[in-house]
Amino acid sequence: MEVPPLRHHIEDVQELIPFLLVKLTSQAALTCSTAAVRLLMRHTWPGNIAQLRHVLRTVAQRRRSGVIRPGDLPPECQTLSRRVLSPLESLERDAIVRSLLLLAGCPCAVVGPANPGLITRGDLQDLIPVVADRE
Repeated sequence: MEVPPLRHHIEDVQELIPFLLVKLTSQAALTCSTAAVRLLMRHTWPGNIAQLRHVLRTVAQRRRSGVIRPGDLPPECQTLSRRVLSPLESLERDAIVRSLLLLAGCPCAVVGPANPGLITRGDLQDLIPVVADRE
């Protein structure tokens, strides 16, 4: 029997999330916000359900109860990519996303290519498609 990849049945993610959260937390104390579900449904899930379970387990370890928000999700779930990234590209993307979350809209006094004395949140956001589209 051949089971199709999760990316071909992305609508199943919405039903799998509460099922997996109950299994991972042994109770219904943790739920997922609509915004977080939308982000999870945009992910390509190259690791299928095992990868989704791993992501939810990681989030559940940090947040034992309440509602999972987009900011609770790991960087890999907060960006889109048209293809599977190499390990180096994934590390770069995760570092950029973490930086964006830390900046929260404030300019950062760091020297970089966008401006010799200042990299803003927008500059970092411009880098995400570069990393995601690099071939």
